[in-house]
Amino acid sequence: MKVIFRQSKKEIYNNGGLLCFRDAISKFTSLESVTRRILPKGVFKTNECIMSYISNLAIGKSDFEAINLLNRESLFKATAKSKDLPSEETVRQRMDELAQTSVEFSALGDSSLIANQKWIKANAGSEKICANELVSEVSIEFLKRSKVAISPNAFGYVAVDIDTTTLDNSKTKKEKVEFTYMNFEDYSPIAAFIGEEGWSVASELRPGAMHGQKGFGAFLQKIIARASYLTPGRQLYRMDCAFDAVENYGILLSNHLDFVIKRNNGRITNKSELVEYARSNNLFKATEKTIIYNADLTKKSEDVLEEEAIFSTEVDVNIGTTTYKAHQVYLVRLKYTDKDNNRLLFPDREVHAWMTSLPKGQEEVAIELYKQHATSEQFHSEFKTDLDLVRLPSGKFETNKLVFNLAGLVYNVLKFLGNNAESEQVQMKRHPSKRRRIRTIIQEVINVPIMLGRHARNMFINFCRHSHNFALLVNIQNRMGVVALR
Repeated sequence: MKVIFRQSKKEIYNNGGLLCFRDAISKFTSLESVTRRILPKGVFKTNECIMSYISNLAIGKSDFEAINLLNRESLFKATAKSKDLPSEETVRQRMDELAQTSVEFSALGDSSLIANQKWIKANAGSEKICANELVSEVSIEFLKRSKVAISPNAFGYVAVDIDTTTLDNSKTKKEKVEFTYMNFEDYSPIAAFIGEEGWSVASELRPGAMHGQKGFGAFLQKIIARASYLTPGRQLYRMDCAFDAVENYGILLSNHLDFVIKRNNGRITNKSELVEYARSNNLFKATEKTIIYNADLTKKSEDVLEEEAIFSTEVDVNIGTTTYKAHQVYLVRLKYTDKDNNRLLFPDREVHAWMTSLPKGQEEVAIELYKQHATSEQFHSEFKTDLDLVRLPSGKFETNKLVFNLAGLVYNVLKFLGNNAESEQVQMKRHPSKRRRIRTIIQEVINVPIMLGRHARNMFINFCRHSHNFALLVNIQNRMGVVALR
């Protein structure tokens, strides 16, 4: 049979899930109504430019050039709610202007964004809010209005994981790309994720040479306000040694919040004393052994290869005239053999420490909770690679910062769509999983082949006869309260 390629006159697209993405933005955020009032000039309104760009992000493309490839497609026009789509140059210029714009609260009208979060105005410290911060608040508005599940961990805490990361903007002349702690030139953004699902609660693009702790106090206060607004659950803040600072301990303790923060090993100067303390109090327990047998295979003795001790000390944290109590948890590990199982003349010594608000007797719980902090690296990976943010599209820092904040909104919306696509009757054609990666959600929910049809002023989304994605998208629309079937 001969195969013939031909171009159909029918409108066939492979991103049908973008309409669900658009409905989620419209139903649960005031992004369109707020941005429509900002920079109202030109043929295209600001909200049309923003919707065009975030639709581009939702299919995993962050570059402005990709917009030109899509500006003739009716599906993207419907997603952006525009009769026509702005060009790459229009979107780039409008986002450059928007990133430099501050908006008066009175200009926002009666949007639910301001009505639901009165503390935004108090934190802004003025009658204006910059567009970058406004977009970041829209992401929180989405989480609140869509009533997403923010699940606690096995210990009953709602974990808030905060960490810095790096992208890859090396060998460019972009503004504020500097030498980072990873020994190459880049930005050094910071992000916070909440719950077992990993919702993005805050993200901030920073210059590459900026230390994580610089200006972190205000950022932490913002995260605490947002997390408390989103969930009444008992929060636990987890950070690595970059945030080992008295300022952070004081903020968390004064707000009566639990935390586990890794201590900087360079500040632990009494390692020999800690080893002696653990030995004198018989705290060491063997964690790895080898059994020595006689020639007749009867057990002769046990040889300890590794042992460790876990204990804590009470610490006073002085903030001004107030003194708070915390605990410093220590893990002392002694290794008697190297990686090739050769016996060492002197044991190899490791000492790790964490500052925590957890009470005495929960040292092992604190260490286990911190180990789970590693899961947040997965969220960082999804945020950067799956949304194509490793190399940011603009040469201007403020514009890239706006892109980063818009990506936080897109990340949360995609997670919401992925969580609402499945039911007991309908599952993605994948292995069972508690959490779907953003790339998987884009593949299964966004990249859905459809054919557009029009009749009597209605737009019909036609799926393939045997499409398993049809039920997923219908689930999403039904759970959002949008009519999907007729």
